[in-house]
Parts: sequence; structure tokens; C-alpha cells
Amino acid sequence: MLLDSLPVICYAKCDPSTKAFLQRSVDSFSSVFNEWDLKNDDLSITGRIVRKFKNQQRHFIHFRQLCQLERRIRKASTGRAQFCVRHVMRCLVDVAEPDRCFSRNVVDFLLLALNTWHNEVLVIRSLAESCWKNCDRQMLTGHFVKLATLIMIVLSRLLILSEKSIASSVELYNSTIILRPQVPNVGVVVDYLHDLPPKLNYISTISLNLRCVAALNLPIKDDDKTSAATPIRRPSNSISALHSEMTKKPKKQATSVSVTPSNRQTPPVNGKIKNRVSERKELMSILRKASGRSSSGPNFLEMLLK
Repeated sequence: MLLDSLPVICYAKCDPSTKAFLQRSVDSFSSVFNEWDLKNDDLSITGRIVRKFKNQQRHFIHFRQLCQLERRIRKASTGRAQFCVRHVMRCLVDVAEPDRCFSRNVVDFLLLALNTWHNEVLVIRSLAESCWKNCDRQMLTGHFVKLATLIMIVLSRLLILSEKSIASSVELYNSTIILRPQVPNVGVVVDYLHDLPPKLNYISTISLNLRCVAALNLPIKDDDKTSAATPIRRPSNSISALHSEMTKKPKKQATSVSVTPSNRQTPPVNGKIKNRVSERKELMSILRKASGRSSSGPNFLEMLLK
């Protein structure tokens, strides 16, 4: 099923808890979904880089991938899937009654549009990762390092935004498809769920620092939970007192030692001078032996003494 035609927005009575749960899920998703706007700083900087350096950098692999990424960003920000998701969310906000919600056909259409937009963001994330690797290789060449650094800064922010968007879309899709049977249907049933997965899985491909992105509320893996820093517990007073008693050592009694001239040690005085004198004596003895062995040659000892 395609997103060419919008469904007829029909409302029906439903359980107030169903309407409240759907409203909370949509509100939490809209906080991230609204970031995909061409007026956003990160997205607008990407477009400006492409327009300014396209003629100069179009032959480089990382810049060609950046151009593809910029086209995908425009599609995810102003495309058909984004328009359909925003249209359904706006229709839900317009309903003020707590016991009225749109029909099941509209919910199915929301699932279809959300799955399409989710796939577009997945492509953006994979392109951003590939462009990052090629920018890293470009940095090793030493050419256009400043531009590659600027591109990598923008890519890092796009990766975090896409990671958060994928996690939020998966959460909204799974919660909505579970809530779908509780929403009544009005009129003719339209099969929007053809070839749609019954559940979406969130797979993180980049390793994020949990302390740096704690405000994003990303789902944490089991490996990340085990590697997280555990709080240090201090021992109680009784345990610490027992440990201190066990580790105490008896004080040593002072013993008087008689100092005699034989065991008295004097610190070395002018150690460097003594070492030099001993080295000079060894050198002179070696030269005397050499001069005694070779009488025909020049006398090196006399030359040195002069």
C-alpha cells in the first residue's frame, strides 16, 4: 500500500485510557520528529556545505556521499512520509474530547507512514556512517583537513539525531500496533497493513557514551548496563571498626644500640671526584701496558702527560 492518497479522517468513541495512551506516545515521538526540519541548524549547515563546495569537492568519495546524504535528509524532512505522519498527528491533536479517537483505518495509515519514514532514517544513518569512514581516510591524506573536520562534526550530530529518531519511531510503532485492536473502525476497512512487519526492532550500530547522551533517553543494551559504573558502597561503622582492630600492629619497643667506631658509617664525600680519580688510574695502567708491549710505536702516555 502506498501513501499516494490520504485516508478519510473519521472519529469514533473509544476508551479514554486508549486515547490518553495514544496521545502520550505521539507527544513523546513528536519532540524528536519536529527536529527534522530544514530550518534546523545541523540540517541547514549540511545543505550549505554541499552548495558551497560542490564544484570543488565533487570528485571526492566522502563529498559525493555527503551529497547523497543531503538529498535523503531533504526527503525525510519534506517528503511524503513525513507529511502523512504530521497530518495524522495534527488530526489527533484537534480532537478535544477524551473519549473520541480516529478510526482504525487512520491508525493503520499512521503505521504505514511511520514505517516508511523509519526506513528513510535508517538509510540516512547508514550513509552518515559510510561518509564518516571516508572522511577519516581523507584526514590521513592531509588535504582539505578543515573541511573534512567540519563535515565530521555535522555527521556526529546527524548520527545522534538519527539514532534517537529510530528508537522513538520503533517505540511508537510497537505501542500503536498493540493498541490497534482497541480502536473501533468506521466505514469500509482498508488494508494498509499489507506487507508491514508486526514489530520493529531497534538495533544500534554506533556506540554512544551513556553519560554524554543521557538526556536523549536511548534504550540501553545489556552490555552497556554491565559496563556502567556501579556505585561504591562504604562499609558500616561496625565493620570498619572491626577491620581497624584487626589491622592494628603492636608498637615496637625502642632498643638502645651502642654506637662504636667500627659500626659507624660515614657518608661518602666528594663521590664524583673519587670516581674520576679511579677511572684515571685505570686508564693510566692500560696505557702503560700498551706502551710496554709496542715499543716501536709512539708513546701515547708521554703524549697524554704533556
